[in-house]
Formats: sequence, C-alpha cells, structure tokens
Amino acid sequence: MIPRSRGRTGARRQRRPSARLRRRQGRHFLRRPEILAEIAALAGIGPRQTVLEIGCGEGFLTAALAEQACKVLAVEVDRRLIEVARRNLLPAPNVALLCADILSLDLRRLPPGIVAVGNLPYSIATPIIFRCLEHLERFASLTFTVQLEVAERLVAKPATKPYSVLSVAVQLRCHVEALLSIPRRAFSPPPRVDSAVVRFLPLREPPVPAAEQPQLLRVVRTAFAQRRKTLRNALLGAGWLDWRGGDIDACLQRLGIAPQRRGETLSLAEFAALARAVPRPPAGRP
Repeated sequence: MIPRSRGRTGARRQRRPSARLRRRQGRHFLRRPEILAEIAALAGIGPRQTVLEIGCGEGFLTAALAEQACKVLAVEVDRRLIEVARRNLLPAPNVALLCADILSLDLRRLPPGIVAVGNLPYSIATPIIFRCLEHLERFASLTFTVQLEVAERLVAKPATKPYSVLSVAVQLRCHVEALLSIPRRAFSPPPRVDSAVVRFLPLREPPVPAAEQPQLLRVVRTAFAQRRKTLRNALLGAGWLDWRGGDIDACLQRLGIAPQRRGETLSLAEFAALARAVPRPPAGRP
C-alpha cells in the first residue's frame, strides 16, 4: 500500500494561470505547500546537487526544490506557464527556467549526478520515463508524480494485473518505490484519478548487462503483446522469431518454463534466460 500524503486541506493564495490555459494543457497543478515540501524531501536532494525539474508549471514545486538544491533547471514546454512561474519564483537566484520539450531535449548534456523531479503530465508520463531511462547514466535519482495506475505498473510484481512491459523495463534498470499517494482533490483542476510519488534509483549492477537488454525487451514486448495468449503462442506468432513450434517447446523445456504460462507470470530472471535462449532477429529487423 502506498502511504498517503499527510498534507492539510488548506492552501495559500498564489498566482495561477487562467482556467482556459489549464483546460487547454490538460495539466493538474499541485499548490499545497505541505505536499510540495514533502515531495522535495522525498527526492533526497543534497545541498550541492543540481535538480532537473520536468514540467515546472506554475513554479511552486520549483520553489520547494530550490530551498534544498544548489541549482534547479526547470523545464517547461508552455511559454505562458514559464511567465507564470517566473512571477511566482521571484526572487530565486538558483533557478533557471528553460522553455523546451523534455522529449526533444538533449539529456546527454546534463551534468552527471543530476536529480530529476517532476509532476508529470498524465498524457506523456510514460514517454518521459522511457526518455530518462535512455540516459539513466546522467541521473542520481528520479522522483516523479504520476497517476496512481502508472505508479502501480511501475512497481508491479509478476502474476499481478498491473505487471507490464513498463514494469520490466523500469525494474531492469532501477530500484523503484512508490512513496506517497496524493488524492485528486489536492490538484487544481482536480483530475479524475488519484496520483502517487514514485522514486527511481539507478542500479549500480543491473541484473542483465546493457548489451543484452534490447533483446530482453524485444522478448518482453512479444510476451505482453497479447496478454491472453500463452507464452508458446506469443513466441510462435512473433514475426522476428523464425522458429517452429517444436523449437519453442524444446527451448522452454530446457529453461523449465511451462509453454502454457502467460507472459505476465514470468519474472525478470526468467525473461532474461529466455532472451538468451532465443535467436536474435536478422540485421535490419526490429
């Protein structure tokens, strides 16, 4: 169970964008100082660390982060929200506001050991997480607020309903923990679902070497492509895997994996063993 925020129901008066802007963006802003401070504390920011805030919105989480960090680079795609954040943050000498799309930003230019924090827009939370995973070597940690359903998928274990490609892809590279649930009424405008704060700590020694990870994820995506299919049938229907049914049966038997199992029941270790056993696709094929 994810701990719930202990925040109060009140909130101080703050500058905010127009209702029209909020509706257009589909954004849900956190304004309660006690919850913002709790998120900043959970991020574990050191006094000499730089923070990358993804989607600074109105700038109130930015202010809480700036109290703990050496520097905050706050990235926001909407210019009008940048102006709102700039007014709310004055004075904040250790904050730099950047109008940019985080999905297009060259994360390789970030300083090593940076801490990423953000209240992620629901519609692009998963692409942002995958984008950060592509450049995980730059980050000391990532602490994101996402909708509760996504948080449950991120921390899910095998043979549970939320277990998915996202679960495996993230847990392959990070220790993931859901730290805090936030009720929908804490946001403005309130979303239709609750949210949760999730922290990602990069693994120093991933369970699967980096060179083997693309093949593992290829197998995972195949296994989850049609959840009702057995693992045998999912592999048999994979366009990139030129194996007959007998080959697949023999492979699964050697690994001690029953062919009638479904992909969502396999652990990360079982997926890794399967990925090593099946042939890689020919060059030029996905």
